[in-house]
Amino acid sequence: MLISHDHYDHLDMPTVRALADRVPRWLVPLGVGAHLEAWGVAPETITEVDWWDEAEVAGVTLVSTPARHFSGRSLARDRTLWTGWGIVGDSARVWYSGDTALTPAFAEIGQRLGPFDLTLIESGAYDAAWADLHLGPEQAVAAHRLVQGGTGGLMVPVHWGLFDLALHGWTEPADRVRAAAAAAGVAVAFPRPGESLSPEAYPAEPWWPSLPAETAAQAPAVSSGLPDSVLALIPRPGASE
Repeated sequence: MLISHDHYDHLDMPTVRALADRVPRWLVPLGVGAHLEAWGVAPETITEVDWWDEAEVAGVTLVSTPARHFSGRSLARDRTLWTGWGIVGDSARVWYSGDTALTPAFAEIGQRLGPFDLTLIESGAYDAAWADLHLGPEQAVAAHRLVQGGTGGLMVPVHWGLFDLALHGWTEPADRVRAAAAAAGVAVAFPRPGESLSPEAYPAEPWWPSLPAETAAQAPAVSSGLPDSVLALIPRPGASE
């Protein structure tokens, strides 16, 4: 089991308790192991990792990758680490962003672990007010381009259709990712919940309802402190409208 950080929507106590005796190994960022132990997970099954630490499971190398976010439960904040995950096998490579804003560190992830056959990148729960915590649709496409060193590989947007954590409508992230990916020439998949896919065969058409939504031009969300080389990778569909 890979855990990205300890926020409630990524680390659910009842779920951990239900799985405590069924998961043979838990890989978690630094400090998160204490949560698991308190909820009944055996300490010997927990591996805590810092960024760039590696662990091998069944011939697959799992690498903790840098992210730009924060952690905390209740009033405790930033006492544990947050992370993404590189999943590197003999025949395929996958990157999961975890919760993150945009950061030039993604380029190093691509250099060290890529290119990836598939990326799982958070694309929802964004707003201009917290653009240093979450990517949002356009920056998600930029993150894919950064870790790939270009436009190769398949992008799968995640973190957009389950929990209501922002002011935007639930379909807006998917609509905006589609527009941004088309503008950047990035292949993007939108599986229905529970649907399987592969980089060679994937669903790309909308299955969600058409609802009112703001565009990237109407409601941009861009992380602060980015160099021009990274800003140039953010698609801006409709910017001239």
